[in-house]
Amino acid sequence: MLELGKAFEPVVATAALAPSAIVRIRHGTAVVLVPEGRIDSDPARELERELRTLAEEGTQAVVVDLSRVSYLTSGAFRAMLAGARVLDGRGGRFLLCGIDASLARLFSAGGFVGLFRAFATREDALAGIASG
Repeated sequence: MLELGKAFEPVVATAALAPSAIVRIRHGTAVVLVPEGRIDSDPARELERELRTLAEEGTQAVVVDLSRVSYLTSGAFRAMLAGARVLDGRGGRFLLCGIDASLARLFSAGGFVGLFRAFATREDALAGIASG
């Protein structure tokens, strides 16, 4: 016998719904921010808040390590542009690293190639700070 009933929502793992955390790692006068997962609306606002806070604290350089990021929305690009502008206005520097091929396509499609100083690895970015 076939019974009809209420449709059930698919079960989604709780971790998939958790907001992206941004790890902050201090390296001398620089700070490395390591976001994880998708950077869409809420994580983008969190990233922008972090960047503004670091600028207000007088941080000299910020590296955003995108090696653990799977996707960027326009909000993420907006957050990075705003954060870079604030840091630059206070004499700080903004760098990116860890951009894989899929993220590179998003940078290209959005016209963001060349707007940020980018390095392959975190170590390269930190060395780039030292070299000017």
